[in-house]
Amino acid sequence: MSRTDRLLLGTLVLVAVLTAVNILPGVAGWNRSWRAFQSLGLQLEAVRVRPDRHGLEVDLLLWNDSDVPVRVIDITAAIQANGHSVAAGRLTLDGLTLLGGERHSQVVVGEVYGNTQQTFEEQISDPSVEWTVSGQMRVAVQSGDEAEEAIIPFRGVVDGP
Repeated sequence: MSRTDRLLLGTLVLVAVLTAVNILPGVAGWNRSWRAFQSLGLQLEAVRVRPDRHGLEVDLLLWNDSDVPVRVIDITAAIQANGHSVAAGRLTLDGLTLLGGERHSQVVVGEVYGNTQQTFEEQISDPSVEWTVSGQMRVAVQSGDEAEEAIIPFRGVVDGP
């Protein structure tokens, strides 16, 4: 399979995956489950509140379903509640390359903005509040010595408690 064929196949897979919605159960320690969209091997798994209630953690489960190595360069995430931005985080990943079929869990921590701290504390336990996480991941798809970079946006809505 040529490099062009692999990129075309990857694009077709991306279109199919972007139409899929995966509901993942909450795991111990996570206060809400996550309804996730998948794109190019990125799956958002859950959002949890740190014990001090001053920050949010976005846990990203990444996997590469292709046979082409994927290098993750950086990830940014923003967290909103009821349409108001409450936190943001950025993570630069040096040397994280996922081989075919490989999985990796990565956490992006977002500190809650000072001017939204009170609102955040009031709303975090309210199941009627819609929480969204959005951001982008910059990746490089490698084939031999050649690499192409892409910016992959992601967005999801947090389910109730």
